[in-house]
Amino acid sequence: MNAFDTALGWWVISVVVLFFKMHTLSLVQLYHRNRAGTFRTPEDVSFFSKGKFDLAEDTDLGERAGNAWRNDLENIPAYFAVSLAFVLTGGSATAGMIYFGLYTVARVLHTVSYLKGLQPHRFLSHITSVLATAAMAVHCVVRLF
Repeated sequence: MNAFDTALGWWVISVVVLFFKMHTLSLVQLYHRNRAGTFRTPEDVSFFSKGKFDLAEDTDLGERAGNAWRNDLENIPAYFAVSLAFVLTGGSATAGMIYFGLYTVARVLHTVSYLKGLQPHRFLSHITSVLATAAMAVHCVVRLF
């Protein structure tokens, strides 16, 4: 048996991809702050730049990455809970692949759209991830009865 034979395997892949996607946003912020020579807090100025950089507002891409990160923090925990419930209620590997894959791709596209300032792409990817989670939640409840 391999990871792709179970919903758990697909779930783990989704969680790992989302973990790296989220932490890539931190690297995007750091890169653009270093490139612009600005940091948002005095302790970051002294620690990261030894006083060479200034305390300033974030760069556009740094701000966008922070906003995308906060959006992830508002949405991904609910997905983790519902998707884990799907696995624990015995969801199939095929349905898991569809739900988890759709959600994960939608969140990656949401991040790219956020960083590039693309509408309606950002909205459509966000609503796709919400609908995938909602469908999965309904699937979990139906499996219980």
